[in-house]
Amino acid sequence: AIEQLSELIMITRMGTIYYVNSAFEQITGRTRTSVIGRRPRDIFYDAQQPDLIDRVETRVRRRKAWQGTGHFRRSDEGAFDLSFTVCPVFDHSGRLLHTIVIGRDITEQLKIETQLRNAQKLESIGQLAAGIAHEINTPIQFVGDNTRFLKDCFNDVVDVMREMLAVIEESTCGQIDLKRMATIQQRLIDADIEYLAQEIPSAIEQTLEGVERVARIVHAMKDFSHPGSPHMSLVDLNRAIESTVEICRNEWKYVAEMVLDLQPDLPHVLCLPAEFNQAILNLVINASHAVREKMEATGTDQKGTITLRSRQVGDTVVVEVQDTGTGIPAEYHDRLFDPFFTTKKVGRGTGQGLAIVFSVIVEKHKGTIDFTTELGVGTTFRLSIPLKGRADAPLETADEP
Repeated sequence: AIEQLSELIMITRMGTIYYVNSAFEQITGRTRTSVIGRRPRDIFYDAQQPDLIDRVETRVRRRKAWQGTGHFRRSDEGAFDLSFTVCPVFDHSGRLLHTIVIGRDITEQLKIETQLRNAQKLESIGQLAAGIAHEINTPIQFVGDNTRFLKDCFNDVVDVMREMLAVIEESTCGQIDLKRMATIQQRLIDADIEYLAQEIPSAIEQTLEGVERVARIVHAMKDFSHPGSPHMSLVDLNRAIESTVEICRNEWKYVAEMVLDLQPDLPHVLCLPAEFNQAILNLVINASHAVREKMEATGTDQKGTITLRSRQVGDTVVVEVQDTGTGIPAEYHDRLFDPFFTTKKVGRGTGQGLAIVFSVIVEKHKGTIDFTTELGVGTTFRLSIPLKGRADAPLETADEP
């Protein structure tokens, strides 16, 4: 029966392999005769996790099972990703008899998941690009309008000043053209100097505000688009949250007021900045959709509220994203983080947003995520990320021994 299984089966005794099934040969590209009697570490090596076998063996010595994933080389120089479980088997006296390894080839699954996540990210990028273009276009419009106004004012004022200069030059020669003086007086009346004295400073101030607004958006884009890295780095989560909120302003500003309640002295956290930004972005967009759906359902034009909080709690940092939206029905709670599951209307959600948040916070940062919700009142997502870690360590995908 074991021979018919599609899962990889390997059994070791005294540290060496003494049985593998047919699926092992198909997945690894190695024949039975080439592996029987050899140690697993001579066959399996994960360059992304060089100490993987050491950690697995340590778990076994501690009489504990191990579960995780690895990226290994085939005999033909190809590669495969394996999700596997290692189970030690003991006799009645507690002596280790053998170790059973059960593995599943997830190479194609990971490829598909990567493609789907990239597609979701591209969709998000498209929506963000449209929103950012709109956000930049608004201040640019009044910068342009004010600049054209200043240009017209400048031309009018310069023309009058030239006329006045000519009169002053004539007066030095004892000649004053009363007709020209009357013309200048009328032009000053037409130019409405009092109006210009009031509006020109205002136009300059608005123009400077517009330029500063565009600069803030560009700065937020730069922070948000921090290049991904397989290594963690110390990150100012408050700044990351502020940049993300700025980037997706067009998603929430028409339906909600944004409240940032961020701990001022929040310590920097060891994390993957681009991944964290993506998680917060997904939660803020989900919150805005929930608020919008509530407005549509109740027929009101009153905006809701989205609140982001950050706090240090012991040796973790907690980030909350709270909305005053529709809430989540109880029958959806268990499936909320499943890939492709969505409670949104057709065309509004892909079912990947919360799945990505779970992957980022739980799988990649070894943190936790939970939520509280009440129908018609709103939802709060609570992310907890450990403060400490090794800044030079690549991302690990399995439990520590």
